[in-house]
Amino acid sequence: MFGWDKMYETNIQMVDQQHKRLVELINQLNAEVIAQLEFDNYDRIMEILGELKDYTVEHFQHEESLMKDAMGKFDDEKLAEFWAYFKNHKNEHADFVNKVEEVYCNNIDENQVEISIELIDFLVEWIKNHILKIDLQLEKYIV
Repeated sequence: MFGWDKMYETNIQMVDQQHKRLVELINQLNAEVIAQLEFDNYDRIMEILGELKDYTVEHFQHEESLMKDAMGKFDDEKLAEFWAYFKNHKNEHADFVNKVEEVYCNNIDENQVEISIELIDFLVEWIKNHILKIDLQLEKYIV
């Protein structure tokens, strides 16, 4: 479904490992959504979705902690640039968590195929765009 590619690497080992785990969870969720077409596996879908939700929160906290730790090393000009990046990055994380929690907390059992497919599309597009447009910039601030 979504294959990891070297172009997604931030060159920050822990962040890249966590991104790969997020991709694994999205791929697991996708496999369960496809399997759902043959049998009802709502409980398994919700289990993976819950794990994805919890893991993304943990991952985002880690990224944000790295950014906060880096703030002390900048001069005023670089700090102003970084602050705008940090606020945007943090807002994107919050939007993602809100979307996943919205699906997780609602009863999707009746429309599980439709909602699950929409969620998979959202997750894949979000993670690709977020890593390529936002996370790849981490290296210039963190390393």
